[in-house]
Amino acid sequence: MLNPLWRLLVLVISLSSPIAWGYPPEKLTVLCSIRPLTLLTSDLVAGLPVEVKTLLPNNADPHNWAMRVSDRQALAAADLVVWLGADFENFLAKPLRDRKAAKLEFGALPGLHWPQEPEHSGHNHGDHQHTGRDMHLWLNPANAIEFQKALAAEIAKKRPEWRAQLQQRLQQQTAQLNNLRNDIQQRLAPHLKQGFIAHHDAYGHFVEAFGLRQLAAVNQSAEQRLSAKTLHQLQFHARNARCLMAEKNGAQEQRLAKVLGLPIVVADGLALDPKLTTFTRFLNEITAAFEACTSATSD
Repeated sequence: MLNPLWRLLVLVISLSSPIAWGYPPEKLTVLCSIRPLTLLTSDLVAGLPVEVKTLLPNNADPHNWAMRVSDRQALAAADLVVWLGADFENFLAKPLRDRKAAKLEFGALPGLHWPQEPEHSGHNHGDHQHTGRDMHLWLNPANAIEFQKALAAEIAKKRPEWRAQLQQRLQQQTAQLNNLRNDIQQRLAPHLKQGFIAHHDAYGHFVEAFGLRQLAAVNQSAEQRLSAKTLHQLQFHARNARCLMAEKNGAQEQRLAKVLGLPIVVADGLALDPKLTTFTRFLNEITAAFEACTSATSD
């Protein structure tokens, strides 16, 4: 039996809870740097009072974005900020270094799977310098699982009362992502020998996860012309390629495809299409693009 003083203390604590007064639990705001992280976050927190926002607009280049006043305001207002890391989003490095509130860096998580960089890959990184690690981590379902594990733990720190529900959602998501990985493996199994050229070297994690055959990649900015040597290398690889895989079907992509004599297939690696409302749907669309590539024929 509690003595009267302890009874009074328990009553005060219970009455201080918003739920005791009929108020909904306080909403949590999670700000994700890019949309694939938004999809993974939204899938995990479904059913919880969490508002998930995306920092970068669809027309933004994560490698070279300049922070706006509204971006800084969104960072300051968020309870948790999720990003890839400075190698991918250098514009966020200083603001997040100065941020004292919660943040989660995907690229710094332990247990991630990284594709091996071949010594002579034929890649021309013309638009920006890579540090040796492909930061398009979300394209490997195993990495997506690691991200959601870390995210669930981070949210539970802020809302301990959600821990059980978060663990249940995490188990569901892990099972779903494992099933998705198995399904993709079966879908792509007949296509593993067919090669492709990537307009932007953005698919390494997907290629490594499912054993695909990327012959070459070129990262060319709009202001640059391909060197004769690079163009010769690409034309050599194009003999054994079925398509030019690109993140969009723009004028620059079309020019290169014409030179190489390859059809363009678009794989929306940043999930810019608003119809992609879940991570499963997003990866299924990426898979469909690779299926289309391997069955493509040159004009």
